[in-house]
Amino acid sequence: MRDVSSVMRKRRRLNMLVEIALLSKRLYVYARALKCRKAAREARPWSPPPIGWVKANLDGAFDQHTNCGGLGVIIRDSSGLITGGCCRKVSHVTTPAMVESLAARLACQFAVSHSLAPIIFETDCQKLVKDIMSDEEDASGYGRIVEDISFFQASLPSSYFTHVFRESNSAAHMLAKLALNSSIDLAWRGQIPSSISNYVANHCMN
Repeated sequence: MRDVSSVMRKRRRLNMLVEIALLSKRLYVYARALKCRKAAREARPWSPPPIGWVKANLDGAFDQHTNCGGLGVIIRDSSGLITGGCCRKVSHVTTPAMVESLAARLACQFAVSHSLAPIIFETDCQKLVKDIMSDEEDASGYGRIVEDISFFQASLPSSYFTHVFRESNSAAHMLAKLALNSSIDLAWRGQIPSSISNYVANHCMN
């Protein structure tokens, strides 16, 4: 009986080791599949708005060492032509989200001042899009900027905000970095200012 019990214990231990090995293999396969799925996400380049619409891509660049930020906005029509834009450096900002919200407010102000509607606002900050669509009150400085965005957006019929990945927002990102690094402050409609025309041609035409 003692030999039988010993054999049974060894068999149970062997079965447990086999189950652990199989579970480890499944976890490894799952982790590899998840990694491949993320890597396989196709890059989505910028896409034009529908005919009759314009699209504003906006982005913010943040420097945590100086608490400064750069705002970049690029306006394009349904043919992909850059028809306007603005960029600005801001100071006394504390978070990337605040810089993103300031870029969105700048885009809305620009759109209202030039009667650009209907318009699609694109940003790679998912939190900002969620907060703009939310009805929750936020008394922070960031929350007050979001309220300003909603106020301006109400003056732009059919306008809306949507999230895109960074590769679809590269033009606004490059313009925001330019503003941060050079302290340039510009807003234009029509022809791109000569001071940044080469930069826009090299970095913002995708």
